[in-house]
Amino acid sequence: MKTIEELYPVLPHRHGSLAERLGISLRVSAHYVDVIRENQIIRVSLLHLSYLHDLITSFDYYFKSVVPTIVGERAIADYSTPRFHEVVGFETMPVFFSSFPEPITTTNQYIDFAGLSEGDVVFDLGAYVSLAAINFKRLVGNSGRVIAVEADILNFDASKKIRNSLSV
Repeated sequence: MKTIEELYPVLPHRHGSLAERLGISLRVSAHYVDVIRENQIIRVSLLHLSYLHDLITSFDYYFKSVVPTIVGERAIADYSTPRFHEVVGFETMPVFFSSFPEPITTTNQYIDFAGLSEGDVVFDLGAYVSLAAINFKRLVGNSGRVIAVEADILNFDASKKIRNSLSV
């Protein structure tokens, strides 16, 4: 019988020493990598290994963006497959993300910068999954317009799922 370490080994990765210095371990399964700090886990697809440095150095940014799933004593922010997440600070509805979350703090930065008001027209170029566009629409109201453009087909499809679940 294999041990848990054999089934779920530490990932030997070039960022391993950085992770270790920050109290983070990297564990790999057949389909995903877990970035682990104490009982908090960020789970990502093997396709997203290029993001490991950011996940390690900005752990809280990614972990605290969504409400994690609780499994026993562990809390998992699972970005390993496209799925709905409850975004922290956006209680309207769960948001479908094609991969990583778009934290509400990012949207708030856009809003602070733009200074939007009723009747404005906004172009959201690179709309990702349209979380920002939803919030822009609330600010410009019915007399304003939000034109959201997304070139990536996975993100565009995610955006359609959100639009279908919310009348904006």
